[in-house]
Amino acid sequence: MAKKVLIVYAHQSSGSFNAAAKNTAVEVLTAKGCTVEVSDLYAMGFKASATAEDIKGKVMNADNFCYMKETKLACEQGKLSDDITKEQSKLTEADLVIFQ
Repeated sequence: MAKKVLIVYAHQSSGSFNAAAKNTAVEVLTAKGCTVEVSDLYAMGFKASATAEDIKGKVMNADNFCYMKETKLACEQGKLSDDITKEQSKLTEADLVIFQ
């Protein structure tokens, strides 16, 4: 059975060494029979900051916002933002994760 590989890639330049390393990994792993998916964080406009915007709807305590508690509850209630849940699914399904 083919392995599922997720490459989490974060570089703004397609001409960089990091891009070349990512591209080579995709080529080699694909040639080895792996299914490779790349999450290109810059191309996706993925924001690294953790804010209340990561939660759909109202938060439990807006006056004393605690990201850890709020996102745990949001996860349990299916209220995390779509971009986060999509990336979580990719991680869960992958046999191998490469951070580039």
